[in-house]
Amino acid sequence: MTSSSPATPIYVVSPTFPPGIELPAEGISVKALGTVRIDGTFVLHKVEAPPGFEALAQAVSTAITKWYFAPALSRELCAPAETDIEQVVLFEGSADAPKISVARRKKPEQRVPGGGTRAKSVELPSYVFPADAYRDGIEGRVNAVFMVQPDGEVTAPKVWTSSPPGVFDLAVLDQIGKTRVHWQDPQPRRALCTQQSIDFCIVGGKPEHAYPACHPAVR
Repeated sequence: MTSSSPATPIYVVSPTFPPGIELPAEGISVKALGTVRIDGTFVLHKVEAPPGFEALAQAVSTAITKWYFAPALSRELCAPAETDIEQVVLFEGSADAPKISVARRKKPEQRVPGGGTRAKSVELPSYVFPADAYRDGIEGRVNAVFMVQPDGEVTAPKVWTSSPPGVFDLAVLDQIGKTRVHWQDPQPRRALCTQQSIDFCIVGGKPEHAYPACHPAVR
């Protein structure tokens, strides 16, 4: 059986609480069923809400297609995988004092198969914004996968998806190879496949590469 990590929302646009709706004290849960693509985008299939709360379903339908996910990751293939998910959004309170929460899967610990060891710390590189892209005002995102070896070295970096294609790929591949992972004892016996999403944005005239602070799709 192929093991994988689940798709997880990492950028969430909160639904708008519809006016004039009265909710029970325990709130109302709305389920959104759809597919997370390998590029992290979400394709909505249907939304389920209790009878009488269709406005909540519409609010979720409008917001969730703007979400961005870390796609499911096949550990054995070391590649993102398209997967169907059920995402739950809980509405509580009222339009004047709304409380909207998103059910999230518990983040899996960074464990290496066969080793049972977690990452103690990670030395992340400083990504360099390509000069030509900065000059031309181009923003984008790169999704990459790579292997973390038992000694903490990062190997086999590979761009899985990028937008615009090819603009930021080399900048990401060059810097991912400089990442180092320090494991908790004992040292693992096998390598771990992992993924990273990097955004390249221009904010206030300055290049940035933080996520989700400079999410090109929503600014």
